[in-house]
Amino acid sequence: MASLLRADGPTKGELREALTILEDVEPRCRRLYGAAHPEAQDAQRELDCARHMLAIFDEVIAAARARAAAQVTAAFGDDAQDPRFDADAAVALERESNNVAAPKH
Repeated sequence: MASLLRADGPTKGELREALTILEDVEPRCRRLYGAAHPEAQDAQRELDCARHMLAIFDEVIAAARARAAAQVTAAFGDDAQDPRFDADAAVALERESNNVAAPKH
């Protein structure tokens, strides 16, 4: 779960893995401790957070790509194609500069 808190954010694969683990852990915590126990409540919050992050992941990447494309268009014109432009690198830079944090529950 530590990858969910990295400064550069988790990959989609890491989010899926976290979600799979949390979907297994959360009901166990609830059964073992009871729904009112802090451990069970923490597991539920982490599960909700992982689901939310996975749900918005594609939207965040698409928005970053659109902003990067707009910057390239502004810099090089509508029909100019810069062979040095790397959309994935632009997305990584966008994620670094805006660091989308997990929602607080």
